[in-house]
Amino acid sequence: MKNDAVSEFLIHNDRLRPASENGIFDAINGQSIYEVIKVAAGVPLFFEHHMARMRHSAHLLRLDLNQPDGRIRGHIASLVQENRCPEANVKLVWTLMDGQPLFLAYFIESERP
Repeated sequence: MKNDAVSEFLIHNDRLRPASENGIFDAINGQSIYEVIKVAAGVPLFFEHHMARMRHSAHLLRLDLNQPDGRIRGHIASLVQENRCPEANVKLVWTLMDGQPLFLAYFIESERP
C-alpha cells in the first residue's frame, strides 16, 4: 500500500508513530477496509455514520474491528493535537497482517473540485 500520509504523525495500533515509516504501509498487501473522515475545527464530521459503514464493510469481509468507536475518536483527537492540524481529512485503515489486526489513522491530502 502506498504511504499517502501528509502529516508528521500517525496512529499505528494505538501508538503514535512518525508518518514517514514506510515499512508500515509496505507490509499491507491483503484485504483491507478504509474510511476517510473530514475533520473540521478538530471534530470528525459524521463520525458515527462513517464508523457504521466501516463496521458493515468489515462484517462483509469477516474482519473484526476490535476497537470501540470512542477509542478511534480519541485517536483522531490525538492526531489533531500532535499534528497541530484541526482541518484535514483523516484516513482510517483496518486489515489483518499475519492473522493480527492492523489499524492505522492518519491525515491525507484533501481533494477539492
